[in-house]
Amino acid sequence: MRSVVRFVAAIMKAALVALATAPRLVWDGVRWVARSMSGGAPGQAAAAQAEAVAELQAAADEATQNLAAPAASATAAPSADASVEWGQAALRFLAGQRRGVEGTLDEPALAYLGALSPEQQARLAAHPARRIGEHLLRERRIASLPEPEDMAGWRKAELARLCRLSLPEPVLRVDPWAGLPKEARSLPAPAFA
Repeated sequence: MRSVVRFVAAIMKAALVALATAPRLVWDGVRWVARSMSGGAPGQAAAAQAEAVAELQAAADEATQNLAAPAASATAAPSADASVEWGQAALRFLAGQRRGVEGTLDEPALAYLGALSPEQQARLAAHPARRIGEHLLRERRIASLPEPEDMAGWRKAELARLCRLSLPEPVLRVDPWAGLPKEARSLPAPAFA
């Protein structure tokens, strides 16, 4: 029950951050449009555009850091333990921060996280990083989630998928005499009559 409360609190915090950031983004956009329409020199417009893009990027980075803060605070400090590293990488992946995750998680784990429904992602994110890592490494399964596939099973499924893609499409053969009476089938084709 506490994990549900923490999840709802994290969602509410994210909504408040988005609501607090939106007026600033709109105001920055209005300033940029006003500056570009004021007829300044082309160099000034390009500089203003670069400044506005940098401001928007900074605001977006700040918002993603605020969204990732509840997930990071729920986890333990980074250690040499693989399950903690995998759990932290999975939380970053679920928060939308894809950079650096590929170096930690393998392809089956990335495919597993990408295939989870939003409800399953929320259930997974409600656990601490160590527990998520143990689930992804198949050390200790989380009962309410599907079991992650190991490397051998993933390779087998991927090979089957690639084989299905490489097979040619079946050719549909049409009988030119279908639907004609039996007597007409025995006659030569009109080109040879």
